[in-house]
Amino acid sequence: MRPKDDEERWQKKQVRTAIERAKRNGKIFIILPFIVAGELLNNLNQGDIERDIKQEIVGELFKILEDEKIDLKPAKADALKLAASIKDQDRLLGDTDLLIASQALCDIHSIHLLIHDRKIIESEKIAEVEREMPERLNELKISDSIK
Repeated sequence: MRPKDDEERWQKKQVRTAIERAKRNGKIFIILPFIVAGELLNNLNQGDIERDIKQEIVGELFKILEDEKIDLKPAKADALKLAASIKDQDRLLGDTDLLIASQALCDIHSIHLLIHDRKIIESEKIAEVEREMPERLNELKISDSIK
């Protein structure tokens, strides 16, 4: 929400681009995994940030979530099971980002996962698991940018 460097500014721009596209296209909806909101709040509480700035950032998050094109969703049991299965096969993938990817994979309508973790983006195991999911309606594009 408050970028500290060029990478974070890039990430914020990509999120804003995704939101703008969703607003222009009636068929696009954004799912914000609940764990992402939790990470944001946890990072705010762990960081050395003044109280009024924390409140402003949380207010920005709530404003984003008020948009009817954005839905905050928890991971369901199928995503948790999938994440655990993938983790058993590839220990290098981080737990939180793997759960986010698994949640996207288990949503048969998802088409793009915007994430900055290179291990997730480049994971052959995740790509292999997706190919073994015949119920998916579209291939999931996992990237750090909206193109």
